[in-house]
Amino acid sequence: MEHPNNLKESCVPQIIVNHRKPIVYCALSEILVTTTIPATTKEFVAKKKFRVGVDKNAKVKIARLCDSFRELFLTKVEDPFPGSVLYGRDIIKDSYGLFMFNKLKVYKNTDTSLFEIFTMMKRQPNGEPGVLLNNGPANFFFVYDINGIQRPVFVRWLRRDWHGPGWFIGAKYYKLRDCLDPDMRTFSRNKFETFQV
Repeated sequence: MEHPNNLKESCVPQIIVNHRKPIVYCALSEILVTTTIPATTKEFVAKKKFRVGVDKNAKVKIARLCDSFRELFLTKVEDPFPGSVLYGRDIIKDSYGLFMFNKLKVYKNTDTSLFEIFTMMKRQPNGEPGVLLNNGPANFFFVYDINGIQRPVFVRWLRRDWHGPGWFIGAKYYKLRDCLDPDMRTFSRNKFETFQV
């Protein structure tokens, strides 16, 4: 295991998770992308926006919604949104989801909303280049579900799928063996320039 004193200076913020295993050093990159989400005066009704469809009339091409996303988020209605700035970082080392999520989520402003996610998808409706990764690795967010529990939500562009190219939206429960792969991108409202646990 690499000692934290030997970490590259460019690897910021630093994350040290003090569990028997795994120990994660420097799991996130510096801020790579920043995006502004506008305010809205209307409620955001998830089931009206997250609809599977990849034809030419689809405002956002969505190839699939996983069962857990349907169960945990699809009936959610969010209040009008005040606006935000989201900061995106890439994961640069393997890390286990349970520890990563439990440590990140306790920090202020790490949560995001379905409205923010959908707004970003609308800017890349056909998988165009943008702040969301569109080359295979997933983008993930922390969002409160219909029961008020913060969950990881994954958004991945599928270039080839039996439904046709489009976005795949998933959600996960916290599981010990969930692994976050390098090159995945995480978004939050928190800049946390230095991050130690």
